[in-house]
Formats: sequence, structure tokens, C-alpha cells
Amino acid sequence: MTEERDALIAELVAPVRGEGALGHQLLRRVLVRELTVSGLPVLAADLAALPALIRLDLSAAVVEDVEALADLDVRVLVLNAGQGDRCASRTACPARGGAARGRRPAGRRPRLVHLAWGRTMNVDQGNTAQLEAWNGPRGAFWADNLARFERCVARYLDHLMAAAAITPTDHVLDIGCGGGQTTREAARRGASALGVDLSEPMLAMARRAGGDDVEFVRADAQIHPFPERRFDVAISRHGTMFFGDPVAAFANIASALKDGGRLALITWQPLERNEFLTAFRAALAGGRALPVPPDDAPSPFALSRPERVHHILGAAGFVDVEMSALSEPMDFGDDDAYDFIADHYGDIADGLDDDAKARAFAALRESVEAHRTEDGVRYGSAAWLITARRRAS
Repeated sequence: MTEERDALIAELVAPVRGEGALGHQLLRRVLVRELTVSGLPVLAADLAALPALIRLDLSAAVVEDVEALADLDVRVLVLNAGQGDRCASRTACPARGGAARGRRPAGRRPRLVHLAWGRTMNVDQGNTAQLEAWNGPRGAFWADNLARFERCVARYLDHLMAAAAITPTDHVLDIGCGGGQTTREAARRGASALGVDLSEPMLAMARRAGGDDVEFVRADAQIHPFPERRFDVAISRHGTMFFGDPVAAFANIASALKDGGRLALITWQPLERNEFLTAFRAALAGGRALPVPPDDAPSPFALSRPERVHHILGAAGFVDVEMSALSEPMDFGDDDAYDFIADHYGDIADGLDDDAKARAFAALRESVEAHRTEDGVRYGSAAWLITARRRAS
């Protein structure tokens, strides 16, 4: 058994030993019966009760046994590994404003891995990249910083709920529900609410928060077989911009709505109207011309052009499409706002040499300090409030 354990650990660590190994590398699928995490045993019987994402440090984790578990689909991701020119800790990196040099301590290679699992789900081929991202490093980061992300967009919540006009008799579908704040808010108004999302880490946070008359399902809203004409209203706060086929996705959502059922969405306006993004990109670009995220493909701006929104929703079976421009400050926190922003957006500086990267993060810190108020670090943002109704059959 010791040989089997050592062989498995060697296989997990091997891809990060060579030069140029990717920091976010998807390794082979493994199924484990028992793990020791930081000296504490985790039994297979306990896995279902644990959060959907746990962290292991392979320097402390020992695989006691390997045995297939038919109900678990386990994937291992190595983070921040094999990149000798990047910091193991972003807050300790001088380019990010910390005190240490950017190299890792000699003789110590961090082995932080994420072990994520969930039952196999049906996903459209055009959404597989989103599935992998939201169940990998991106989903982990959002789950770890859920309260901060919700604080950032908090001022859009009331706009969404007012437009949705939810009543106690409504059945509500929340698309891209993330950590479930909007789903719970719908239920707080007396409705029964179903939240769906691709991200198991985020759904684990949603389920942990609980709530009456709420349910959370891991699903691809583009193809999930929702009950037809079940829901009175579908809502989403920044959760509908990443569909591989948006017409098919919204047509599927429309099929889940009753005739005349309501749709209420919050989506971003174009990049240039969102100060927080233009400021972060300008600081971290280091003088480079950065590519602009597309507005006609999955991206934060896929629903930023009114003519495209009207076309997509009209083709999907919606009528009375209206778009109202909103502008609200994004609240990035207080004393640790810079660290959060550097962690979330710091990859923009990838490709710069050490000196240029240091200047870029210094520029980012200056921008953050310039936007510090008595109520926290705030940047301007702009979003669309989109409303529509399902066309009557």
C-alpha cells in the first residue's frame, strides 16, 4: 500500500517538477477512499458532507488507500505550481506590493492542490470551458471571496429585485446564482426559488447558507431540462453573459417560464463605461495595448450591446424587451482592498518583466489609494437592467 500511495503522490507532483509546467494544470482524474489532510483523516463516508472544494497540501497529505467511488467524480488541480518567475504568495511578492522577493524559498516547492468533486452533469459542448473554469481555480477564488464579490455588486441587488416584482405566489428561476444571494432574496419575498449554476464550489457556499424555500442545482441552463412553464419569473445578476449559444440558452429559459413570464437581468455595459475595469487594466497593462474582451462571444460584455440583446431575446421567444442604464459604485473593501484587487486582476500583468511588473502593481496601488473613501475603496461601474416577457404561445 505504501508503494501505491507513493506512486499516486509522485504522479500528482510530477507535472510541476519540469520547466514551464503550467500553474493551473488539470491532472488525471483520481478516485480516493481515504485522505489525511494536515494530519486529520477524511473518510470516504464524510466526503458528501464536506464542502465541494477542499484544499490539500501534498507535503502533509497522505493517500492511505485508492479505491473507486462510483458516486464521486474527483478531479485534482495544482495551483501556483511550476512558475518559477511568479510568487507563491501574491501578497508577499514585491511586484504586488509585498516585502519578499518573487522567488520561492530555496528547496521548497508549494504543492497546493484543489480536490473537487461532483456528480457527472450534462453540459453543452460550447460551455465546457466555463464548466472547467468555474469548477477550477476561478470557482475556488470566487468561493473563497464570496462575501467580497457580493459586496462589490451589492448596489445592483435592489434594482434587480424591483424589476422582477416577485410576489409570494411566484416560482423563481435564478440563472447563474453563484453563492445564492439573489436566490435567497427572492425567497425572502415569499417565493419559492431554484438557483442553478455550473460551479460546484459556489453552489456549496449557497447550500451552506441555506434558506427557506430555496433549492440549488448544478446545471447548464442552456440545455438543462427545466419543467416547462413552471416558473413565473427568471432572474440573473451578472450570470447570463457566458453562454456558448445565447439564443439556445434563453430559448431554454423561456420554455421554463409560463406564458407572459417575466425576465429580469443585470449585465455589464461596455468596457469603456466601467471605470473599475478600465482603471485596473490601465495600471496593470504596463503600457501595452491589451485586447478588448469580445462583445459577441462569451465574456463579461456579451450582453453589453443593446442591438445584440434585442436580437438574442427576440429570437429566443421574448417580447417587450427593455434596457435601462444603471450606474453604481463598486465597493472593493477597506484596508485589504488592494490585496483583493491584485489577486483577482493581477494576471493582467503577466508577460511583463520583473521591473515592469513592479511598476504596474505600484500604479495599481496608486489607483486604489486614489479611490479610497471613508466608506471603502470605490470605483464607478455601469450595468444594464434588462426586462422582458415570454411570448404567449
